[in-house]
Amino acid sequence: MKILGLNDDASDEQIKKAWKKKVLQFHPDKNPSDNAQNEFIKVCDAYQKLSSGTFEKTDETIPPETNEFYRKYNQNLTNEDIAKRRQKAREHSKYKEMYEEYILTISYNGLRKSFLYKFSNIVAIFSLVIGSILFLDYAVLEPKVETAVILNYQYNIDNIVYYVYDLNYQIPTKKREYEVSTALSSDNLKGLNYNSFIKIYKSRILNQNISFSHADDTYQTSMINRFSIYVAFWVFIVLFSLPILNFAIRGPNTLYLVVVHVNAYLPIFVFISLLITLL
Repeated sequence: MKILGLNDDASDEQIKKAWKKKVLQFHPDKNPSDNAQNEFIKVCDAYQKLSSGTFEKTDETIPPETNEFYRKYNQNLTNEDIAKRRQKAREHSKYKEMYEEYILTISYNGLRKSFLYKFSNIVAIFSLVIGSILFLDYAVLEPKVETAVILNYQYNIDNIVYYVYDLNYQIPTKKREYEVSTALSSDNLKGLNYNSFIKIYKSRILNQNISFSHADDTYQTSMINRFSIYVAFWVFIVLFSLPILNFAIRGPNTLYLVVVHVNAYLPIFVFISLLITLL
């Protein structure tokens, strides 16, 4: 009562008027003083405590005589009293929504002033750039075609590994021997044996061995190389695109506060995983 500036015998109507007056007085949007935020929270907490304990029968289809709780607390109430309680409950619900929105606003404003906010935005931009490079390298640019010869091969549980020698003389000798792999279920495996010539399709930017095929086949009918990072192409694209949410849902809401924290660190782990794979 003291926080609202009222006596202990103040009526509900007086409490309501005092609360509205204090809210307008200490609302941070209207009061720039340093202690306005704390006073606003105190006023809201005081009004919430004074407004608690109300009861509203929400289901009109339940007969009062079958509801012990309703009959216990409402047997001596008039229709006017019940209407007042319902109005008070609605006001309390409205206050609760406003209070939660205000807390989110405080959290959002605090986040925007923090290092995490700036760091998350930097990581978001960096992630979008990496995702764009991957998309451009795999889905947009036409791959380079090189010829190689199969030196050996071996079968694993669900795939076959080919040891090949690249015939491109521009590649250093030490890097001409490498491995490519595809699923045993692939229909194009037939005819690939020791000393068979194959085409290797390499990405333009990261020089990844995307896929390979028979010497007389095309890229469209080639077999995906399981040793390429682009086996998980869509996984990388989705993870590196998540930071878009940093800009799409920006504002005082719970989802944005969670997304900023997640996107500050998740893309870094994804990028480290990508680097390890490339190396």
